[in-house]
Amino acid sequence: MGLGPLRLPLLLELNTGGGNLPLQRGKLELILAQQGEVPVIGRTQALQQGNDGVMTVLLLGCDMRDGEAAGRSDTIMLAFVNMESKAINLLSIPRDTRVELAEGKGTTKINHAFAYGGVALTRKTIENFLGVEIDRYVQVDFEGFADIIDALGGVDYEVEQRMYRPSENIDLQPGFQHLDGKSALAYVRWRGTATADIGRIERQQKFLSTALDQLMTTGTILRLPQLIGTINTYVQTDFSLKELTLLINAFKDMSSVTFNSTMVPGSDDTINGLSYWIPFANQTAELVRQMQTFTYNLPEPEP
Repeated sequence: MGLGPLRLPLLLELNTGGGNLPLQRGKLELILAQQGEVPVIGRTQALQQGNDGVMTVLLLGCDMRDGEAAGRSDTIMLAFVNMESKAINLLSIPRDTRVELAEGKGTTKINHAFAYGGVALTRKTIENFLGVEIDRYVQVDFEGFADIIDALGGVDYEVEQRMYRPSENIDLQPGFQHLDGKSALAYVRWRGTATADIGRIERQQKFLSTALDQLMTTGTILRLPQLIGTINTYVQTDFSLKELTLLINAFKDMSSVTFNSTMVPGSDDTINGLSYWIPFANQTAELVRQMQTFTYNLPEPEP
């Protein structure tokens, strides 16, 4: 079944996919043919934004390695999307954040939730941790991230420093350059700075903003209908095709979109020999409130 003129962008972080994909791959054509009949993890079939008009989307970047029964969620973000004001607030959650997992799975690093219970447990854990209700989720494999960047033609980007770790296939020179999929993946996975995962989060947010900006150019938009096969292989989501179309129409002009990003506040600590990110509870709660109400990082009003 063809998608005709549908333009399917990587909204937020590879926030794509067609139809209501359950937790299997390669089902795009079947799902599109059965639109509205496939159950989803989300609470509604419509584009639900909550009573406050804000849609909350869980974004997961997962490392699904050969021979492993369960992958790891190396990148965890929560996007607050206001369709009416065309605004996006992006909250990154360090993968080492120490939280109480849902369903009595114990207190540990938040990325363990995906290994123990996939998207469902991760979703419940984050809802409990931040006091939010997640409307939709998008999951992308890191392996697929490189292929999707290649399919989009790469990204022009300023690499801040020499990045070299051959054991992880990371070998980047500093300076402005055109990153293909392999190089882009190396950049977003680099953790070799003093700030390790925290520094990586900052780079991921910066790369995401640049990639979105370049994505919404006319040349790239016109190529998107041919990319569905590549995207569907690696992206899982409970967005419906209708919902994605609404999002595309709302955010196709990135120049008019307000985009803010930050991370869960906290500090490093070592407990029983393991490194954790310990969130500041009160600051985190206030930050989430500001991001939900879109009062975060707003310019001071003129006198």
